Amino acid sequence: MNAVNVRRESLTLDPRTLVNYRLGAKGAVLSSKGYSKNLDNPLLLNQIRTMIKSVEDKQEAKDLQREGRMLQLSIENGRAYGTVFYRDRVDEKMPFTKTAFQQLLGYVGGVNMNDMKHNWAVSDRGDKITSALYAHCSIDIEEIFMVRTMLRQGQRVIRSVHKAGHNNCYQPFSHLQLVDDLIAGAPEFADAPILGFHLNDNGVRLTLASPEIENGYVEHQNINGIDVNKPVKTFSLGNSETGQGSLRIDGGIHTWVCSNGMYSYNKEFSKSTPHRGKSERLTGWFTGAIEDVLTAQHGVLDRYEQALDTYIDDIHSFTQEMFKQAATKSRHSIANNKDIINDIKTYGLYDETTPQNNSVAQVSQAVALIAQKQDFAGERLLEEIAMDILYKGTNMAVDGRIIMPVEA
Repeated sequence: MNAVNVRRESLTLDPRTLVNYRLGAKGAVLSSKGYSKNLDNPLLLNQIRTMIKSVEDKQEAKDLQREGRMLQLSIENGRAYGTVFYRDRVDEKMPFTKTAFQQLLGYVGGVNMNDMKHNWAVSDRGDKITSALYAHCSIDIEEIFMVRTMLRQGQRVIRSVHKAGHNNCYQPFSHLQLVDDLIAGAPEFADAPILGFHLNDNGVRLTLASPEIENGYVEHQNINGIDVNKPVKTFSLGNSETGQGSLRIDGGIHTWVCSNGMYSYNKEFSKSTPHRGKSERLTGWFTGAIEDVLTAQHGVLDRYEQALDTYIDDIHSFTQEMFKQAATKSRHSIANNKDIINDIKTYGLYDETTPQNNSVAQVSQAVALIAQKQDFAGERLLEEIAMDILYKGTNMAVDGRIIMPVEA
């Protein structure tokens, strides 16, 4: 008699893209939950706020605070579940997102996600042994954890886990707070065209066209269509409600690189602050940082034009050297990824949307183009590298030219 094979579930839930919006040649395109539609006009900030609020209302987020030992792990048919215990009751069993599970195991010595996924929780017996091992390793954890939960397709799930408390511990800051603080602290952006908006389970990224402010008067850029390869000054905001990134504000240049709406983004200046302390501190920081970024944006378009006119005699050698230098910063360890470097050299540099003139701008835009293929954090880091290349390259040039050493 043949045994019945039961399909085992994945250990954790993967993050989902909830809303994606981008401005294209035929106007704005909004995608959500498997459908897309064209919009007559670019979105504005109040419309973005409405969408974020709708998502947050449906998620019904709830934060629980308990000692680490009171969060029990059980693995059933390959899937990891968390249950919070109280003196007089037990909460419902909740699956973990990948983000939450990685965070939890970071606080528990003796266990790690890679071994659980590939070596331990690979059978029914392994599920039970792994659950028991976790219980043994976590039984003495008296630190308070903040267990952040939400509804996902009707089921409550654990989306992130953080150490709780008052001393330099995690402070939630919602995407709705982000937009509300922007509207309150920088009302001149209320009517700015939205160039891009990406919302997933781990974070949000919002890109607006920066207004020109002359003598106190605000003049917004008119961006209803597309002008390929013409850079536009932009203002970008990022936030994560699951601890995957700091509250961040970037100023840079946003370039449409083809008529279907694909773009590259070169970061010129950024400020960030961790989710720490009281929410009032985050709000106060946010308002002041806006002015700093806008002030620093002056001259970025001139730098891009300079990069277009800076010739490189060996573009592959230059690209390799830029990534070698980037990798010396621990923050930019992504620069060691050989697959990314290969994609840039093989596809990014020679894509029809990248300037084909052996220039610093060609390399910078190639990196920014490949950045779009990365996850939420990887995209941001590659954009930082792209802007570093823009500045380093133009500073390296002698009489508008960079001569690289010949590779052995």
